[in-house]
Amino acid sequence: WRVAALGASLLGLCACSKPADQAVSIARPIDLVAVARGSVDVEGGLAAIVASRDGTVSAVEVKENDKVVEGQVLVQLDPRQADLAVAAAQAEVDQSVAQAGVLAARLQPLERQSGRLASAASDGAATGQSADDARAAVTELKAELEAAKASTNLARHHVAAAQFERGQLTLRAPYAGRVVARAVQVGDRVAAQSGKELLRILPDRPLIVRAQLGEVFVDTVRPDMRAEVIADADPGKVLAGHVVRVGQVFGVAGPSDDPKQSPDARVVDCVIALDGGALRVGQQVLVRIRRK
Repeated sequence: WRVAALGASLLGLCACSKPADQAVSIARPIDLVAVARGSVDVEGGLAAIVASRDGTVSAVEVKENDKVVEGQVLVQLDPRQADLAVAAAQAEVDQSVAQAGVLAARLQPLERQSGRLASAASDGAATGQSADDARAAVTELKAELEAAKASTNLARHHVAAAQFERGQLTLRAPYAGRVVARAVQVGDRVAAQSGKELLRILPDRPLIVRAQLGEVFVDTVRPDMRAEVIADADPGKVLAGHVVRVGQVFGVAGPSDDPKQSPDARVVDCVIALDGGALRVGQQVLVRIRRK
């Protein structure tokens, strides 16, 4: 017991002999502002490629893990019926143009004849009735020509509509990224109303973390505050980030393993930008937010 008492006395003396600045360091307030659970995401989310028209898949141009560029063809639905509709609409245009050409060809000599008859009638060499009839014929022909031109314009709109429908059968990448899921094969019958996901694209954008910020932390977290992101699968690895924005609308917290969490706990989305590090979309993480 004497040895133990001596050791305790020495420890007390050592503690009393610590520098003053070290004692201040121990008393310094912790800069931790908030702690939240979250998951890794990408700004705007993943792109779900679905069919906007019913049809049969005639070609699938990509497979999983392929990189794609914006506008690249991904899936083609059978275009044969749409091609026929485009051809029919174009034939309607051609017919209207031809009809307008015939009417225009008739109009010029008829206008000359009407002019001659009007001049002759004023000189007394022709009856006024014949001049009136010629003018009426010119007016009628002009009306027919305008109707033919209107029909041509309408037919061109039909062509544009048919071409648009033809284009809806070709599914393209909305932006550059990588194919992360494929659920379609050649020969599959797809329906627009089903909303079935044919492909999923991960866009080439920086990863973010969407954290569920508890109600008690909302007023203390600000954009640009420093954040530490720790993946559940690797607690020893801490990634740096910063707060981008804090949501304005409360929602109900998602499922949690914390028995103390109320089933109707309110949270807002807090978006964290990662400054680097290798994470994957969907990973569960812990976020610690510190003062800037």
